[in-house]
Amino acid sequence: MSKNLIIYTIYFNPSDYPGKYVVRAYEIDGITPNGKPLSNPGIYETLNAARDPFKRNGLICVDRNIYDDANIVEVWL
Repeated sequence: MSKNLIIYTIYFNPSDYPGKYVVRAYEIDGITPNGKPLSNPGIYETLNAARDPFKRNGLICVDRNIYDDANIVEVWL
């Protein structure tokens, strides 16, 4: 039995939370394009606050790709 990958995307200034850093979790199952959204987003005032849970848990940061939406700051695996 394999586990699906969970990725966490940090956005800045999305239309639903202007001026905020927003973390959204996605389950990558190999079937759903771009992954399946999980839970409610985390809302933060600063990028460091948004990153903190991932740093403490040993996740790895991936910088945004030039083809990503402009609101994407980075992704954590």
